[in-house]
Amino acid sequence: IRKNQGAWVKTWSELEVREVFNARVVMEGYIIGLAAEKATPTAVKSLGALVDDFEAVMARKPGLNKLVPLFLDNNQQFHELIYDIADNPRLSDIMRTVSPLPVVYQTANSYDVARITQSNLDHRRMVASIAAKDKKWAQVIMEGHIHAAAAVYNKNYKK
Repeated sequence: IRKNQGAWVKTWSELEVREVFNARVVMEGYIIGLAAEKATPTAVKSLGALVDDFEAVMARKPGLNKLVPLFLDNNQQFHELIYDIADNPRLSDIMRTVSPLPVVYQTANSYDVARITQSNLDHRRMVASIAAKDKKWAQVIMEGHIHAAAAVYNKNYKK
């Protein structure tokens, strides 16, 4: 909003969106690797609880219009907890800049139930890899998770 000019919504160019997803692949892959190295059993249990909670939500079959906002909330909590476990505040701050919420929300609003289910399964595999303290496995899962989100975005919004 600018005085005497009105308001407008930023649109993201194809290049900007590609840059967002490419940066997320690199950054979130690195961050989850740190989390795999540093995670305590309590942290792993907290991540697992988020996955279990969302599975319970999905079991109630709330309908896509109710499921997407619940997914967005759970997804944000899950990724924020990974950032907390990685215990690198500078990288966490950078991630919040690299991954703008409008792109995240627009992507998730394009998800169907199958994609949301797969995303939560990705989260479950991330929890398993972190519990195993397997940095490489965690990174590969996260990278695939972000690439899958990019594919959905591209399918629905690429011009």
